[in-house]
Amino acid sequence: MILSAQQLFSDAQVVTTTAPSTNIIDLGAPGTVLGGPAALTRDVGPGRPIAILVQLRIAATGTSPTLVATLEMDTTAAFSSTTIIATAPLIAGGAAGQRVGLFYLPEGITERFLRLLYTTGGTTPSYDIDAGIVLADQTND
Repeated sequence: MILSAQQLFSDAQVVTTTAPSTNIIDLGAPGTVLGGPAALTRDVGPGRPIAILVQLRIAATGTSPTLVATLEMDTTAAFSSTTIIATAPLIAGGAAGQRVGLFYLPEGITERFLRLLYTTGGTTPSYDIDAGIVLADQTND
C-alpha cells in the first residue's frame, strides 16, 4: 500500500480507549468561479471510489479487544458538531498487518474536515494503527 503523509489519519497511533485519529484532513475551502456570485458547493465522493485503509501495525492486546473505525466530517477542525459518514466493520482481536477496515468515501461529503474516530471495547484493549487515504486496495499481500 502506498500512503502519503498528507493523507494519513494515524501513523503508528496507539489506541487504548475511544479516541479520534491524531491527524485530520483539511479538504480546504471551496473556491469561487471567476465572476461567480458565491463559492462552489463541496461534494467529495462522485467519480472514482476513494479508499480509506485502517491497518494494525502489531497484534492487538487485551482481553477480548474490539475496534470500530468511524469516518467523521465537520465544518471546524475542533470537531464540535461531527457528522458520521462511514463506519468500518467491527474487528475483534487482530493480528499484525490485519486490515481493520477498507472502506470508501461516500458521496455527500459537504464539510471541510475529516477524521477517524476509534471506538474500543473489551478489557484493556490496545491497538497500534496506521490509517489513511489510499489509491486502491492492494490484494497481493
